[in-house]
Amino acid sequence: MRFSIITCTLNGEKYLENCLKSIASQTFKNYEVIIIDGYSKDETDEILSRYKAKLDLKIYKERAKGISAAMNEGIRRAKGDYVIHLHSDDSFFDGNVLTDTDKFLNRMDNPDWIYGKINVVEGDGQEVGIFPERKIFQASFPWLLKFFNYIPHQSAFINKNIFDRYGLFDETLKINMDYDLWLRLARITSFKFYDRVISNFRIHAQATSSSISNKKLNKQMLEKMRGKHLTIIESVIAKIVDEIVDLTNKMYR
Repeated sequence: MRFSIITCTLNGEKYLENCLKSIASQTFKNYEVIIIDGYSKDETDEILSRYKAKLDLKIYKERAKGISAAMNEGIRRAKGDYVIHLHSDDSFFDGNVLTDTDKFLNRMDNPDWIYGKINVVEGDGQEVGIFPERKIFQASFPWLLKFFNYIPHQSAFINKNIFDRYGLFDETLKINMDYDLWLRLARITSFKFYDRVISNFRIHAQATSSSISNKKLNKQMLEKMRGKHLTIIESVIAKIVDEIVDLTNKMYR
């Protein structure tokens, strides 16, 4: 098995079908789809039933313990060489994502993990922009990650062995669990930038990480998480960078 696609959902009926359609459209078929559902009470079950045979979905019901716990549950059950988390409100950018990614991984001699780009879209589908688009963020600089998280997890393919060796996502974190993982892995593993748009990342009011209502709490949790990895001076610099990004990048306002 080449890829394990892990989709976590909780009452995600609004965008779930779009996510599953994007997976079903892939020209590369050597993958598995693992669904971690927190006992949704909407039409999630009906949507999954329509795609179960088409995608050979592996559906697991887990009491909601937070997104990090759900992501980890998917990893534990994964059989693929590489894992990607594509949540129910995300979708693959086009039908050749997995085909092209497999070729890239082979060409790069199967690095520990890679990251690409995402197409940021509003809840109604309106495109906001591509991230990361600045050249400085399209390079594997561990030191730069300390000051800005330029790696979207919806674009990251991680070798399953890396989780086995270095651990899973920190389940005490409700957000930035991916950033925490990047900071843990960046200096001890090999990672490469893949110059390709991997997925559509949807920002909407119900999203934990991107909703405006959660912005203040998210910043507080971000600073707490960075405290585990950064010196005091590095934390100050990172905070200044955050303020600059807020002022200059419409995707993060």
